[in-house]
Amino acid sequence: MPAGTPAPPGDLPDLVIRGALAVGLAGTFTADIGISGGRIVALADNLRGGRELDARGLVALPGIIDPHVHLEDIGAGGTPTADDFASGTASALAGGVTTILDFASPAPGGDYLEAFATRREQAARGSRVDFGLHCCLPAGGEDPSSAIAALVREGVTSFKVFMVYAGLAQDSFQLFRAMRAVAAQGAVLMAHAETGTIIDGLVDEFLARGDTTPIYHAYSRPALCEEAAVVQALALHRGVGGRLYFVHISTRAALERILFERRAPGTQQRSGSEVFIETCPQYLLLSEDRLTGANGERFICSPPLRPYGDREALWESVAAGAIDTIGTDHCPFTIADRSGKTSFAEVPNGLGGIGFGLPLMWTHGVAAGRMTPERLVALMSENPARIFGLWPKKGRIAPGADADIVLVDPSARDRLSVQDLPGNEDYSVYEGIEATARVEYTVSRGEVVYDRRTGVTGEPGRGRYLARPVDASHT
Repeated sequence: MPAGTPAPPGDLPDLVIRGALAVGLAGTFTADIGISGGRIVALADNLRGGRELDARGLVALPGIIDPHVHLEDIGAGGTPTADDFASGTASALAGGVTTILDFASPAPGGDYLEAFATRREQAARGSRVDFGLHCCLPAGGEDPSSAIAALVREGVTSFKVFMVYAGLAQDSFQLFRAMRAVAAQGAVLMAHAETGTIIDGLVDEFLARGDTTPIYHAYSRPALCEEAAVVQALALHRGVGGRLYFVHISTRAALERILFERRAPGTQQRSGSEVFIETCPQYLLLSEDRLTGANGERFICSPPLRPYGDREALWESVAAGAIDTIGTDHCPFTIADRSGKTSFAEVPNGLGGIGFGLPLMWTHGVAAGRMTPERLVALMSENPARIFGLWPKKGRIAPGADADIVLVDPSARDRLSVQDLPGNEDYSVYEGIEATARVEYTVSRGEVVYDRRTGVTGEPGRGRYLARPVDASHT
């Protein structure tokens, strides 16, 4: 048990999680976890509670925070995602995820606050887990500074820009203006870094000569497109400052550019200037050869799956602590949605992953010796909480924090199957992969909302909206 942990209160906790091996800020320790009023109130030995959950032999992790999901969204050709908020967060609970960050997406020229209010209401109706919202900044239009300031007052403190996709891609001045406005608020600018004009040109070339199979999706988005976009964003950030977060980095080249910039003299010394890196399980575990096999269209995502060498570079940075977060970019479509297309360009982009992120990262990270349990907690709980304004309420097992806890059996041996997920996905790109960890229970704000034996009990709409502050040190 960590030193300095408060003694149990006089009243019995509502729930005691007994005997788990907890992974926390002070390292890994065995303790009983006392919970009352939705929060952790004690870490001690021999606690008694109104209800007790025997967790001996299990590992207790802070509830997973997935900082990058797309639920109840619309993909290419107007195709809705397979998961809405109710179904997607059911799979989230089965995967130990207790907090998600999704997106509000104002239309070009649309009202930002109205888009936020609509999306918040949509999520509040269905989400079984606590949720926050990023805001996507549309291309064109007026200076977004006043709208960004208004959204910050509503607890939206992260804003996403695209450097790709017609109608979404920001030109250089728009990107500069957005970065400046977000930095002025002390908020986080999230960048989807791919150079859209090169991609559009390559797609046109491939389609014109009849190269339409799924592998040409990857060929149309080569590593240089991610690298070039990263270089541009870093150059602007060097002049503007602020907090820059690259979503779903997938290549060695882009990764090395970011790491070089971090090491450059004065880069991190500027007040409030930080650069963060997110990657996703698909870029750590899957390679572009999946696009050449049977049902290759089922593996189309953006950025695309990459060659093996990029995977290894990402793993090296995960192990070294250079990558900050793991987000699943959960955006699943059904088999029918992807089938029967005349070319890769018609297939909606996106993969499911919210239910399998934790077992995959434990298996191929912790159990494989690539990282410690503490490093996994940093990637999937602590760092997302700190970066996105959820700390210290979320992301830790400590008195005063929300009682968001996932209990994992590290000795289990399973093969992942979409049939074991309660969401709407009808296939998984991780089907059949062996997992050496299994989620046994998920606790959200002190409520056992998932039990492997009985399934999901957390109801749609129980999730709370998380208004997130900016860090005053970054304004």
